[in-house]
Amino acid sequence: MTALAQGIELTMPPRRQASLWGDAWRRLIRNRMAVLGGMIVLLLLLVALLADVIAPHSPTKQDYTNIMAPPGGQFILGTDALGRDQLSRLIYGARVAVAVGIFTQFLILAIGLPIGAVAALMGGRIDNALMRFTDIVYAFPDLLLIILLSTALREQPIKSVWGGLLIIFFAIGVVSWVDIARLARGQILSLKEREFVEAARAIGADTAHIIWKHLLPNALGPIIVSVTFGIPRAIFTEATLSFLGLGITPPNPSWGSMIQDGYQAIFAFPHLVLFPALCIAITLLAFTFLGDGLRDALDPRMK
Repeated sequence: MTALAQGIELTMPPRRQASLWGDAWRRLIRNRMAVLGGMIVLLLLLVALLADVIAPHSPTKQDYTNIMAPPGGQFILGTDALGRDQLSRLIYGARVAVAVGIFTQFLILAIGLPIGAVAALMGGRIDNALMRFTDIVYAFPDLLLIILLSTALREQPIKSVWGGLLIIFFAIGVVSWVDIARLARGQILSLKEREFVEAARAIGADTAHIIWKHLLPNALGPIIVSVTFGIPRAIFTEATLSFLGLGITPPNPSWGSMIQDGYQAIFAFPHLVLFPALCIAITLLAFTFLGDGLRDALDPRMK
């Protein structure tokens, strides 16, 4: 190497190594459908948080002088069979959808993540017992088990808490944790034998330090993607329960119960079913686009 080449090499600044999360963010924002989905999700969150300010009318107020009013005028999206404003009920229904979608994921993580982590770390009989228990829960049809739990809990005092939302949180969370448990177990099993974990053990790091500083951070990517896909599943499950009359307690609005209310008059007043169905469809698509984008962005092979 010549002296000139050595001088140029010495004067060049060192390249900054891109972090995993920074690199993933750049890949995510290049995905137009994921960005669109994220914008819709953000808008949904704002509508849910500001429902009291945005809604033009009370979602439960009955106006018997404007029963089945068509869209337009005082009621932008019309009214239902009890004279309640459809737009206001859709806005408050967004709050229910967001609450169910997000808070059920906390319960799913609280159950599934420790079970999967303990099974992977302990191994042997404990791993076998926990995974066989997970298989038993997985063998039950999800929706049927959620319906059974919701029906049983509606006879308890818990039914009056948050208009029945706590029942929905519990029923969906108790049934839907198996995927997270399997995913967490698989991720930790593959990570705990990696070189950086062996190096941490070699320098005397205890198990808790290895879990919190090495295993969980490196397993977060697939878990975040799974949670993102779990939110629309929970929203759709809540809408299904409300359509069947097992969801949120009336007169609290829910997109599923609004579809049920307008089902009998679908041909004469299709807007009663069309608008809440569109809200459900757009919300599910938005989270699906965002989840697909996150899955691609957090996959190191996509670099």
